[in-house]
Amino acid sequence: MEKNQWCCMLLCNYDRPDHEGDHRMVGSNQWEVGDILRASTAAPTYFQPVTVDGRTYVDGGLAANNPTMHAILEAGCIWPQRRIGCVVSLGCGKSSYGGAKSSGTLYWVSQLMAIAVSTEKVHESVRALTHNLNINYWRIDPDEPSGDAALDESSPGRITAMRQATREYLQSNSAELDQMCLALLQLTWHPSAFSTINSLLKKSSLQSDVQRAMQQLIVNHATQRQLSE
Repeated sequence: MEKNQWCCMLLCNYDRPDHEGDHRMVGSNQWEVGDILRASTAAPTYFQPVTVDGRTYVDGGLAANNPTMHAILEAGCIWPQRRIGCVVSLGCGKSSYGGAKSSGTLYWVSQLMAIAVSTEKVHESVRALTHNLNINYWRIDPDEPSGDAALDESSPGRITAMRQATREYLQSNSAELDQMCLALLQLTWHPSAFSTINSLLKKSSLQSDVQRAMQQLIVNHATQRQLSE
């Protein structure tokens, strides 16, 4: 935080070039895991802000509750000559910071109200952008079964309901998720992918076009191995 202004801080596990482009995010891959966890989960009214190397950090949701657009911009800055294969955005459902009792609550209320709106707006913007660029895009964000869950939700019944709602969401969107798995397998092929493909091929609900594409993926990989030998 600088001069009462919050900005995004990207904590990554890949090498970032030393030079800074015009649209590069502030970021680092040198942080300790413990500091990453404390800083990225420092939710206002629940935990105190975390100071690392003289800078103050809070839960990333305050600046980018849905950071998908930032990820796309980061990829374009680091690898400008490469086309993005696909974009997968994983949401955590609707949540709330309800029950806050610590100081500064009134300030954070205004911030959190803006966050609630920004998540879907980012989703719509990313969907339009990826459509125009012909990039596959998936947004996975199950609905919370009975209203907003508190950030510190601990009720066994509520947690069970949330798990069940997530299972139902995955089941009802099974065909779309199969398409997503296929796209990821095609982009990041690894020998371990065979087990994933075989399990997907056994699904009775698997769409025929996805099944054919997966079978062709196995054939192509086998052919490449024979040629390399």
